[in-house]
Formats: sequence, structure tokens, C-alpha cells
Amino acid sequence: MLTRFARGNVRSQTMTKPNGIKTRIFLDGGNPNETREIIALLGFLDGQTTNPTLISRNPEAKKRLDRGERFSEKEIFNFYQQVVQEISRLIPQGTRGLTKLFKSHYAAVRRGALLISTS
Repeated sequence: MLTRFARGNVRSQTMTKPNGIKTRIFLDGGNPNETREIIALLGFLDGQTTNPTLISRNPEAKKRLDRGERFSEKEIFNFYQQVVQEISRLIPQGTRGLTKLFKSHYAAVRRGALLISTS
């Protein structure tokens, strides 16, 4: 059961995966607008994976990087967290895969737990 989105607005229309489709459909991306578009086209999405490279291709991040502005560690963590949380709201029943963002394994686990717990 999923909520369908159109033009960034929530429609209170419940969607389910069509009967007979056994393949799980995942989107690999870092742009919540793409997630909305796929859900609008298919009517469902089983999950989404993302990583720092895909997040860097997010239009908001790309604009900033194209202007030559860099992100601090805190800013990129906050941006990554916002994107993951937005994707999580779009596919609340779906599977989400995250790739670590930080060099330290301990920091990645700690931050990953924070990302998931706040989504």
C-alpha cells in the first residue's frame, strides 16, 4: 500500500502492487522528485537505494556544486539526511538502501542509525 504523489502534492489515494508481478521494483537515485515521478507512472515502488554519488546529482546539490560552492561535513550530512527522509516518506513501506557517507566505520554506523531513526 503506497501513497501516490503528483506534482509534489500528496494525493490520498492508496496504491498497491498489481497482482501477478513478482519482480520487486527499486529506483536507484538521490532525487525525491524522480521517486514521485516513478510512483506516479507505475503506481507503486518496492524501494529505493541511494549513495553519496547519486545524492551529489540531486538538482539542489548540483546547483550548489556548479556555482563552485562546497558543502561542509555537517551540511552534506544534513542534506543527505533530508533527502533520505523525504524518500522514506514517499515509500514508507518500501526498502531503502543507504551507502555510508563518512570515512570512519564508527561514524557511518552512528550516522546511519541516526538517518534511519529519524526517517
